[in-house]
Amino acid sequence: MKLLLLVATVLTAAALGALWYLIGGLPRDHERYGAVGIPGKRTLKLPKGEVRLSFEGQATGGGDNRHLEDPPEGLRVRVARRGGKRLEVTEVPSWLFSSISGDRGDEPYGRIQLPERGRYRVRTRATGASPNGEITLGPKPWNPLGSRLAGPIVAGVVALLALLLLSLPLVLLLGRDR
Repeated sequence: MKLLLLVATVLTAAALGALWYLIGGLPRDHERYGAVGIPGKRTLKLPKGEVRLSFEGQATGGGDNRHLEDPPEGLRVRVARRGGKRLEVTEVPSWLFSSISGDRGDEPYGRIQLPERGRYRVRTRATGASPNGEITLGPKPWNPLGSRLAGPIVAGVVALLALLLLSLPLVLLLGRDR
């Protein structure tokens, strides 16, 4: 029984570390750099490096049945430096996570790698309608030590230690039965 508990604990910690890696870190402040309506265009001051794009829209339902509206059909986001070429928007799976607060919610849309800090033109288009939808721009997810690899390792180790600490009373109780 103790071995089964230990294996379950290690597997759970490993799964949490893998989930952390899959998400890419702890999402944060998805609209720190601004928002652009759909359809719309706006010039935003953005930092050098990775910037995450999220779809933000209306949340519907109640209680445990709340969900975020789907992004409009044919949604496209273009980002370019004034007078420069368009930057590639790399897709980020929206099924990774979503967040709902009040009557609004957000989910990942994509990411861009900016070669330098400055003003960038962000344009959104869609064939479908989204009267309340917008694309928000924010920092990449947080990871300990700023490393995408360190995040899952730290998350897995912390989860392992927490689970071992929580299961310690059960292990001690099982040890007394002998």
